[in-house]
Amino acid sequence: MKLVITTQNRYDRTPDGAVWSSTGMAYGYWTRYLDAFEQVQVTARLRAVPQAGPGAVRADGDRVCVSQIPYFVGPLQMICRAGEVWRALGGVAQPGDAVILRVPSQMASLLRRHMIRRGLPYAVEVIADPFEQFSPGVHLVPGMQLLRLISRIEMRLDCRRAAVAAYVTQNELQKRYPCPGGMFGVSDVDLDPAAFADGPRRFAPGNGARKWLLVGSLHHGQKGVDILLRAMAALRDSSSTTIRDAILTVIGDGPERAGLIDLAQSLGLADRVRFPGSLPGHQHVRKHLAEADLFVLPSRSEGLPRAMLEAMAMGLPCIGTRVGGVPEILQEEAIVPPADSSALAAKLNGVCADTALLNDLAAGNFETAGRFRKELLRPALRSFLEQVRERSVKCPSGRARRSF
Repeated sequence: MKLVITTQNRYDRTPDGAVWSSTGMAYGYWTRYLDAFEQVQVTARLRAVPQAGPGAVRADGDRVCVSQIPYFVGPLQMICRAGEVWRALGGVAQPGDAVILRVPSQMASLLRRHMIRRGLPYAVEVIADPFEQFSPGVHLVPGMQLLRLISRIEMRLDCRRAAVAAYVTQNELQKRYPCPGGMFGVSDVDLDPAAFADGPRRFAPGNGARKWLLVGSLHHGQKGVDILLRAMAALRDSSSTTIRDAILTVIGDGPERAGLIDLAQSLGLADRVRFPGSLPGHQHVRKHLAEADLFVLPSRSEGLPRAMLEAMAMGLPCIGTRVGGVPEILQEEAIVPPADSSALAAKLNGVCADTALLNDLAAGNFETAGRFRKELLRPALRSFLEQVRERSVKCPSGRARRSF
């Protein structure tokens, strides 16, 4: 049986027909579905390029192909190309295929309509809350509040109509977007043995966290880098030399990067913040993780952040925000409200010079990351995929054919 699965990731196709990713979700990720299906067809935005970008990796390969949807970036371009996207989605799934919609996604919600019109079942993988994804500061475009409300309604319909659902959280997203057909807690972050350090970071008395690290996409304001920069500026005159001398490295690239560099300069932080851009391969990111003292991710929206879990697996103390599944993995002492630079500054000030607290957070994080080892998570994923396969064969027609 073939699995058709949607993704918000964007891909490039070179003249030889190969499909490339510079932002994750590459071939190795999709092979996890081959445990239950003979073929995986990824439905994604795809554009033609003369050559693969620096650090790009193959997204297609043996038994994994990518089905092209018209390329767009951001909700406004999606609205402008909605007709083209709708027509393209009409042919991606056939009777007998299993279908998983990764939501929230405007594209996935359009495919849901096709599935219901044709009386075909589908499953969902819930990876984030759109009400958080479109919160103020994430996308700076007109009409975002209306899109925020519409996306929440669409997401509830996506889950309510699904035959079965998997969630990257254990409880948080299930409460907000329930699926009557059945719910599985299945993280999409599964860590290889190479992701783990030998043990948690240990801080000697008087040796606090001076090297801060953030890893994330800079395509929009989701990761809250601007919040962190403003918190650093507020701490410039701190009595603690640990805080005052802290250096931040921001790994990631996107349209927001230039503006964030300008913001750091305007705040007087040019000599304390580094923006190396994207790095080619996990090994380079892990080198930075090994050298850092603290991982900070003040996101406005998250599902279950892979970058944070990778930092935890390297034994780092972390600070995050109360969004998505972050409260399920971080200790309460390490969490602040989203979009609150004052609260973040206070948390950084309280944590970074407290070596006992840093050691406690590092140890707790390393233990929590152990729950996300690949060999521990695959059975739960397999159970979900078996349900998807079974319900694709035996279509629950009474629910699948209801109008939307």
